[in-house]
Amino acid sequence: MVTHASKRQKKAIFMVALASKRQERNIHGDTCFQKTKESNIHGDTCFQKTKESNIQGGTCFQKTNESNIQGDTCFQKTKKSNIHGDTCSLKTKESNIHGDSCFQKTKVSNIHGGTCFQKTKERNIYGTT
Repeated sequence: MVTHASKRQKKAIFMVALASKRQERNIHGDTCFQKTKESNIHGDTCFQKTKESNIQGGTCFQKTNESNIQGDTCFQKTKKSNIHGDTCSLKTKESNIHGDSCFQKTKVSNIHGGTCFQKTKERNIYGTT
């Protein structure tokens, strides 16, 4: 009976998605706006020209190519996603992990609070310079 109930729930989600006339289906009350190609999961919001879906409340802005995970913020021309609230600025090619900050022309990501400045080729770990 539990299996039948879950199948019914899935069918209901598909029916709601079809009724909304969106190309992709939203799950759990998510909102997709114009030109969003992927569906949102768990209440995320995708804006214009966002190519990837947001997961768990992440916010993607215009020209962000990768999705944000767990509430992270990606800005214009950021090519990689941020994880756990990190911030990537313009021309940062790698993602930041656990609150690290990468500045322009930094080629490698910082881990656990390390800071990489311009033209730094190696990553800093645990705040070392």
